[in-house]
Amino acid sequence: MVKKVILTLVIITIFSCTSGEKTKERMQTGNYFQISLSSENLQTSLDFYLNLGFSEIEVYKDAAVPWAIISDGFNIYMLSQNKFPSPALNYYDKNLEERLPALEEAGLKTEQTTGESGKLQSAVLIDPTGVGISLINMDSRGLPRPSLSDSLLTGRFLELSIPVPDLTESLIFWKNLGFHLVSEGVKPYPMTVLSDNQIRIGLHQTVVFTSPAITYSTTNPDQTKKELTDLGTEFESIPGYTNGIRFTSPDNQLFLIYSAREGI
Repeated sequence: MVKKVILTLVIITIFSCTSGEKTKERMQTGNYFQISLSSENLQTSLDFYLNLGFSEIEVYKDAAVPWAIISDGFNIYMLSQNKFPSPALNYYDKNLEERLPALEEAGLKTEQTTGESGKLQSAVLIDPTGVGISLINMDSRGLPRPSLSDSLLTGRFLELSIPVPDLTESLIFWKNLGFHLVSEGVKPYPMTVLSDNQIRIGLHQTVVFTSPAITYSTTNPDQTKKELTDLGTEFESIPGYTNGIRFTSPDNQLFLIYSAREGI
């Protein structure tokens, strides 16, 4: 039953919302975090991620909407054979009703869904670039945790990188959601890194990449390139970086891998 509820909530249609300017620091969105990825063909997507060294945790190929849970050792990812704006962020908490007033106080509007009994199921927000954040009213105990992998060829997870046309507007939204500043810079373009103590979000005012990217750092870029080549995964250099590379999944999810020595 729990698995069915998770699947139902993941495929909720994302609606638009607006953000205010009042900042509330470190306001937790939930006590369990997950990145949701849309997949055209679950098996094809699963093969791709497992080849990168992700761990397989749960797979439901025979479900009405096939889905799987995988991990890179840092985060939990849900692959769902269903179309929705991807990637999306999911937070779980059994006391969602208690969190909504703080969201409203921060100037954030949510699109809420309720069950047949009238009980709140979820609240959905959209960041200024279209990234969806679902707050799901469910006890997270028993949900899978990140599974460490000793064969992850992408390196260490850095952040979910989001290209933004207006850094200030996006910064206001994520701070209002409870994220706090980790770092900021102006070269090679304006950027800010934020965290809610569960994931880091990088806001990049650039056209170097144009869709949200799952971003890693590797201490051995030459080995990473060799292993990707051996897998038959095509990649290209990130403009302005000697060893930075980018490639996409079969579902066009963008990946960025930077050299730990160069940084972002």
